[in-house]
Amino acid sequence: RKKPGAGPGFDCKFFALEAVRPMKLPALVPELLVSEFKRSVDFWCETLGFEIAYDRPDENFVMIHSGEAFIMLGQNDGARQDRWMSASMEKPFGRGVHFEIAVADLQSILDRCVEKDIKLHLSLEETWYRCGDTKILQRQFAVADPDGYLVRIASEIDQKSV
Repeated sequence: RKKPGAGPGFDCKFFALEAVRPMKLPALVPELLVSEFKRSVDFWCETLGFEIAYDRPDENFVMIHSGEAFIMLGQNDGARQDRWMSASMEKPFGRGVHFEIAVADLQSILDRCVEKDIKLHLSLEETWYRCGDTKILQRQFAVADPDGYLVRIASEIDQKSV
């Protein structure tokens, strides 16, 4: 994985300045509270292939990205609990939500998951999804991160008009 701040143009001071921001952040960037910060960063970066956009090591916080997909990870500690939690957290975290990440090279991520003996929550499959007047064929699988957040890794492989 790249060192914090190593991504091209990912300097924290630029995120606040729209005129000089090298990459527009999506309007929605989820922050996942995690129980073991280093383990989670390793999973997301080493296994799923995300890169560090920037971090705040003194806060156990990092923003990571894979292409245009962004996620923030933060240590589940007292300060974050008081500010960002509506109820106590119990594992598995993220019940009722999963995160779909569109990737170009699904196979290498799947290979790393298998190599690291990570259990697949959803086995590799190809599924058609309707999107307006188009049907999209997607190759996908899902895993749980170390805290139980479900992550669906997906690649579009075909599409046709309905």
